[in-house]
Amino acid sequence: PDAADGRPRFAVELAERGAYRQELAHTLRPFVEDALLPYIRRKYRCPQAALCSAVFRRFMPEERREVPPHREYGALAVCTVGLQEPSAVTGGMFVQDHGRATSDRAFLHLGRGDVCVHGWDLLQGTEVREGSRLELKLFFKDSAEAAASALCPWYDADAEAGSAN
Repeated sequence: PDAADGRPRFAVELAERGAYRQELAHTLRPFVEDALLPYIRRKYRCPQAALCSAVFRRFMPEERREVPPHREYGALAVCTVGLQEPSAVTGGMFVQDHGRATSDRAFLHLGRGDVCVHGWDLLQGTEVREGSRLELKLFFKDSAEAAASALCPWYDADAEAGSAN
């Protein structure tokens, strides 16, 4: 089930708890370690950041068509990779300011190979109005130890300072 709403996800895990599926490691590892991780480590000033999980998702007619607005609380950073041309779908990944106001949604038209990187706190989701959508989502944590566990240590400093956010 999807962590955002508990509904079926129509997805395949490509990496879990920091470990790549063996049959895909030769393809996925260079992309993650040579392209994505250096950027994530610089952007989030986190030199030990590590891949936690990677998921191939599909949104097809007669299957799942949306993921409601949510934040990725279990990841320091998230990368969404477009796997098709934007003309194949109406809708797609969106960001919005408030949880219930669909009028403030801004759709991101990711082309084949385009990457959107964002932090855990971005309110985002998916809505496919027409066509089909394929995407690769990669979730990163602040260390290999955190990636191998359910820990989210980047919250510790805020919690110790008394922040409930």
